Amino acid sequence: MSIFEKRVLIFKEIDPEKEEETGNTVIQVIVSCKKQSIVSEKTEIFNENIEENIPEEFRGRFKLISKPARPVSNISRNKYNNRGVWEFIVEPENIKENEKKEKPKTTRTRRKTKNINSTSQE
Repeated sequence: MSIFEKRVLIFKEIDPEKEEETGNTVIQVIVSCKKQSIVSEKTEIFNENIEENIPEEFRGRFKLISKPARPVSNISRNKYNNRGVWEFIVEPENIKENEKKEKPKTTRTRRKTKNINSTSQE
């Protein structure tokens, strides 16, 4: 059993200047735990794949925006945090479909022509 509590928040991104939705969906995955109170408690460091916590409907079309600077752990040291927030932005589906339709240009090498006049008569 893990000591880490995970929460997934999904919301629409809002443009601060216009105070309108931009159409992009932002996913926040928050992982937290209680600090180690006594030395005999087991120390744990969060090292799971955070992308597994993203809902199925957004899989394959998200991009990492930010992640915690320090690892999430119950250890009481300066190089660990007891709370971490990962932020992802979800790309719209129609953009992904357009990317799949475009084919890369192919190049072909030309066949070398035989030079008939290369035989010399002496």
